[in-house]
Amino acid sequence: MGGVTSSATNLPDDANDLRGFHFRQLLGRPLTWTVVSVFALAAGIAAAICGLGAGVFDIFENRAVLKLLDVPLRSTAPAMIQAIRSPAAAKWILASVTVVLLSASFIRRPKTHESSNRD
Repeated sequence: MGGVTSSATNLPDDANDLRGFHFRQLLGRPLTWTVVSVFALAAGIAAAICGLGAGVFDIFENRAVLKLLDVPLRSTAPAMIQAIRSPAAAKWILASVTVVLLSASFIRRPKTHESSNRD
């Protein structure tokens, strides 16, 4: 029988083994996690700014709606409707960007410790 050493067993044999081989190597490097951490921090800061912007545009939208409540339906002008539509669109765009940026925090991180066996 051909002797297979223990170091050779970690190498990929075929395409099925190769699928995650390079990805696992990449995830094992500290530089990868440093870059991911910096990106997650930047995404968090950007999400906070976008969330704050969405809140500000929500206030603008609510104020435009309050101004329109006392106006009879026949007296509404397109400019009044646009005063609601523009901040509403900006609010929903910024809220969507916030959700996308926050999803970066769900990237899988490696386990930092192994659970101990408890009897």
